[in-house]
Amino acid sequence: MSSFSIEKDQFGGITILEKTFDDTHLFESNLKDSLTQWKKDGITVVWIKIPQTNGDIIPIVLNLGFDFHHCNGNILVLVKKLLMDTPIPSFASHHIGAGGVVTNSKNELLVVSEKYRSTKKAFFKLPGGIIQLNETIEEGVQREIFEETGINAIFEHMVCFRHQQQYRFGMPDIYFVCKLSATSTNISKQDSEIDECIWIPIQKYIDSPEISDFNRAIVQIATTMNGWNYTKKERDDGRKYEFFSPKFLEK
Repeated sequence: MSSFSIEKDQFGGITILEKTFDDTHLFESNLKDSLTQWKKDGITVVWIKIPQTNGDIIPIVLNLGFDFHHCNGNILVLVKKLLMDTPIPSFASHHIGAGGVVTNSKNELLVVSEKYRSTKKAFFKLPGGIIQLNETIEEGVQREIFEETGINAIFEHMVCFRHQQQYRFGMPDIYFVCKLSATSTNISKQDSEIDECIWIPIQKYIDSPEISDFNRAIVQIATTMNGWNYTKKERDDGRKYEFFSPKFLEK
């Protein structure tokens, strides 16, 4: 019987859960014995989670045939096939972000100019950023807007999304553009990231030659169309999911 705390999955694999292994010699001996037994038991693949504080066991795990899979925060995950034909899923392959077309009762649009940008000349864009772990798109875009501008806004619908290759760290990006209505008006910009934040008349922004074609198009779409239906659900285990569907699916 294995001395490790493990978790089985529906694919015939097991995960050695993260903990601190103080005796590296005992750890190596136990892991060798466990791998032999697990293979006899028909286990297909073994995953191990190693906390940053226990990095001294990484060479041991590699020498026993494990491969790096991914790092999530301060946890390194490695994997070893016990059945060679077992498919190993890749780690998360995309960044997920969201930006907001935020309007107020004066028919104005909330825009920001970032402090750190790829061009010397300042330009105004929509507030937004990366969706954090365990956030819904609705929660993430509202948080990003408030952090960057100090404006509270109500989520209305999704406008569109963009898929871009080679975004950051060589990984692609999916960026959701959402329509929101402001419930406050006083701007308090995030000084660490935002150079300037203003309300601007929607048509003035659309007509400006200094904005990108992408931003112009999505602002036009967001302010003239109703967007996609939005449904948010929460499972019994607390996990959330969001469902977006075109308006023409309505009965």
